[in-house]
Amino acid sequence: MRYIVLSVLCVIASLASYKFMSYMSTPTFEQNERGNSQLADAGLDLNIGSGGIAEYAKDLILACCIVQALSLIHNGFWLLLLFVPGRVCYLFWVHILAPWIFDPNQSPTINEKKQKKQERRMKRMQNAGR
Repeated sequence: MRYIVLSVLCVIASLASYKFMSYMSTPTFEQNERGNSQLADAGLDLNIGSGGIAEYAKDLILACCIVQALSLIHNGFWLLLLFVPGRVCYLFWVHILAPWIFDPNQSPTINEKKQKKQERRMKRMQNAGR
């Protein structure tokens, strides 16, 4: 029973990724002043560059298909699906959390007026101590 559930989850994930990629690459048309359809947006080319979200959707489809094919040989190959959430967590850490947490430019921003005012106070304190 659990293998049927895993197969259904793989099919659903593959179909969702496919629909997402087809939505991203669908062109949109608008009516111009003459009433003719005119191309407004050509859609996204899924083969340009690497590392985009379309690339991750392709990787999900490939992972699901490969795991389903390998599971015909042995049921232990279903464990390979654990790499998918692991990859998601890794990408979340590398691209979102780590740059935000370990940002070297996190020095507290001080308003220029307040900084000048504080410098004047410090000079007065030094001059008063003489």
